[in-house]
Amino acid sequence: MLTDRDRLLFYQGKVKAIQIILPETSYLDEYYLINKKYEWLLSINHHDVLTGTGEFIVEQLKSLEQLSPELLR
Repeated sequence: MLTDRDRLLFYQGKVKAIQIILPETSYLDEYYLINKKYEWLLSINHHDVLTGTGEFIVEQLKSLEQLSPELLR
């Protein structure tokens, strides 16, 4: 899901396609990656702050923190 001022734009795609498209969204205020079953959510806002919720995302962020603690606070 992308936000563009007053609009919410929803897209569905495979990981490879999303990896190609995300770098092209830097002009948007923020975007969200949401599991189809709504089990987790990951967002990046216009301040480049990464926020996530859900067991899967928490586990992934903990793993990232162990590898690169300077990236997370």
